Amino acid sequence: MIDADHDLVKALESWVGQGIAPQRIIATHYVNNVASQGVAFQRPLCPYPERAEYVGSDDPNDASNFQCVVHHGAHDPRNIGPQKAYK
Repeated sequence: MIDADHDLVKALESWVGQGIAPQRIIATHYVNNVASQGVAFQRPLCPYPERAEYVGSDDPNDASNFQCVVHHGAHDPRNIGPQKAYK
């Protein structure tokens, strides 16, 4: 198992070179887009047609509080309005 949280480049090289896809990839947004200022929030990157959805009542800035779920059509009521993490 390759966890892209720890070494994204190694995970991507294994995926391309050996066909071993990473179990998960976490995207990180830094405060003011500057890594030295700390992490603003993180989200898991999900394979299409899934999307990251907030599943808990804990910190919505922590990727562990999201899971990949099937993305429904653009006109599905679950896709309209703000997501739970942003309330």
